[in-house]
Amino acid sequence: MKFFIIITLIICLSTGAFAYSQIPEEERKCEYKLKYSDRLFLFPEKGINKAQREVNEAIKRLKSRYTSEFVDDLKSFLNDPCLLSPINENELLLSSEISQDSEDLFSVRIDIYSYFHGSNGCQQKVVCLNFAMSEYGAKEILLSDLILSTNTLKLLRLSIKNLRGKIDDNIISSLLDEGGLEKYENASGNTKPLSELIHFTINLQAMTIIFPAYTISCGADGILCSEISIKELDKILTPYGKKLFGDINKPRYR
Repeated sequence: MKFFIIITLIICLSTGAFAYSQIPEEERKCEYKLKYSDRLFLFPEKGINKAQREVNEAIKRLKSRYTSEFVDDLKSFLNDPCLLSPINENELLLSSEISQDSEDLFSVRIDIYSYFHGSNGCQQKVVCLNFAMSEYGAKEILLSDLILSTNTLKLLRLSIKNLRGKIDDNIISSLLDEGGLEKYENASGNTKPLSELIHFTINLQAMTIIFPAYTISCGADGILCSEISIKELDKILTPYGKKLFGDINKPRYR
């Protein structure tokens, strides 16, 4: 009975969309619905220090950037005729997950999910922010601050090895074979090196490397995360990286 109801509903929806598509384009009327949700972390404004205030400003800038991009993309749909349905559902969801929030370090992962009732479909992005915190403010930490440029490929190899069980073994083997990762890192033309496409968060125990969808695997695998322990990273860290991880591992943070 339930199966029959589902099939009937699909047929009704399909029939409705087909009937709407038969109306001349100039006579079609569209309704655009937008669902927006913001679950981004911000330090409470009351009593925050300079570094925390600068972190808030960075998160707000990121929020403004992606909401503006979403609005610009949505505007492009407003100029198009409604091809299938009189109601167009659109959604933007911003959420965050704290990796580390301590006296010396702040690290956060921000996910951006958007859906357009159109050819673009669903889009999911991830951005990470990492800051060294001090009385002088928040200093953004880049990957190049932590990992020696000569060790970038070693970092990528460690990351790929830790993805075993998450993606196809054949993909991992091809990436770890001689020249596999070099092909991604030594990109030419408009393609960025893989090390510039990845994101990362850090905490007391590890660095998590985040590969956006389509960077090393098919889109169905989505966003891939690979955690590397501080012990594994020790030999490829810059002097600054060694100092930073040394500071955040002081007993007061345990």
